[in-house]
Amino acid sequence: MEKHINKIALVTGANKGIGLDIARQLGAKGVTVIVGARDTGRGQAAADLLRSENLNAHFVQFDVTDAGSITQAAATIRAQHGRLDILVNNAGISDAGDGAPSEASIDAARRLFETNFLARWR
Repeated sequence: MEKHINKIALVTGANKGIGLDIARQLGAKGVTVIVGARDTGRGQAAADLLRSENLNAHFVQFDVTDAGSITQAAATIRAQHGRLDILVNNAGISDAGDGAPSEASIDAARRLFETNFLARWR
């Protein structure tokens, strides 16, 4: 466990599901976990939950599809923690308008592509 102490990790989409569990597992290894989420209420609640489990968890709000939001989150992380050692790009969406190519909405495809593919480069 000692090799993980003093490591700082950002987990995107960590307010629920797999992202929250990844954050929990990293925290249990001694990693300082930053819960990244676009919804402030859910993100803060997830960080509070992890802290209630005696994990070192913090929250930063941002949207992986918004370059300005990402820049602000990076500045916040730098100011509060000085660096980032681990990044888990977990954020992703599903869309009710998705489906077979003959039935899927082009807008749904755009949202899915933007969030689940292009956001990784940001």
